[in-house]
Amino acid sequence: MHPIAFHLRLILLAVIASLAALAQPLSIAARDAFNVGVREFQAGQYQSSAKSFQKAVERAPTLLTARVYLATALVHAYVPDDTSTENAEVGKAALAACQEVLNRDAANVPATDSMATIYFQMREFVRSREWNLKVVALDPGSKSSLYMLGAIYLSEVGNVIRDARNSLGMTTADPGPLRDLELREQLRVKHLKNINDGIEFERACLALDGEYARAMITLADLLRVRADLGDASAYASDMTEVADLLTRAEKAVAAGK
Repeated sequence: MHPIAFHLRLILLAVIASLAALAQPLSIAARDAFNVGVREFQAGQYQSSAKSFQKAVERAPTLLTARVYLATALVHAYVPDDTSTENAEVGKAALAACQEVLNRDAANVPATDSMATIYFQMREFVRSREWNLKVVALDPGSKSSLYMLGAIYLSEVGNVIRDARNSLGMTTADPGPLRDLELREQLRVKHLKNINDGIEFERACLALDGEYARAMITLADLLRVRADLGDASAYASDMTEVADLLTRAEKAVAAGK
């Protein structure tokens, strides 16, 4: 399942608890706006729901729940890879809404998760990593953040290793490790720690959900990258696990995992 889908599930599961929180005295207008926003959010109408939650915030400025939902709706309204000015404004609004929540509750998990998610969608991976690490510190069971952390490390090193292969005239079908021992050692010194950190995040994700296909595929890619930096024995060991992971991932995808 995509990390954004995990995020959506987290928020939807919080709906009942959030509605219970509205037992505090509120104006009818604030309550109605919030309830409309929840229905729109559940229906996938994120821009409309953001407008409704904004009305609830304006009518009940102290209602933190409405601010959390406003931030979350804006995150989901943002479209990755859409370079339009309108979409950029949605992204800015999402970040601002998240920060408003965190200004009032620095340990708010949904808002922290939303910050990590929106930066991931924006491909601002350094900032996404910072926020995903905060999510994991607050909620060690966050599969989406563990997955995204591994994916971020892969994004940083995957192209480097592919470029190294190309420079040596090695195709993707050529077995490793990298043929140039000096280059291999330089890359090990510079990148091995991040590769291993990414591997551990994906393993932690799979420890929580052993059928998560995306995590299996990302772990396999990270192991393939590490294999190119090891000796022949380490290469064989990592590639054996890669083959197993890809087989498991194929089965998980077929099962709709």
